[in-house]
Amino acid sequence: MNFVVRWHPCANKLLNSLPGNISTRIMKKLDLIALEPFRYVESFVGDYYKIRIGEYRLLCDIDTEKRVISVQIFDKRERIY
Repeated sequence: MNFVVRWHPCANKLLNSLPGNISTRIMKKLDLIALEPFRYVESFVGDYYKIRIGEYRLLCDIDTEKRVISVQIFDKRERIY
């Protein structure tokens, strides 16, 4: 069973502002990550996990019981750290 990806409104706003080919690539990668999230994520400060997609980074929470990946922060690599 796949995980469901939920976006924080601010992260979703940035995703929607990207050119179509970049946002499509990010969504395809997230579809792949939803199948096996712990294969692609890295631990980050606190309870966050980091996902690298090209020059973009996502910081997310993963709820294994509810099978939900909550994208909290999404931005370019140089602005996220």
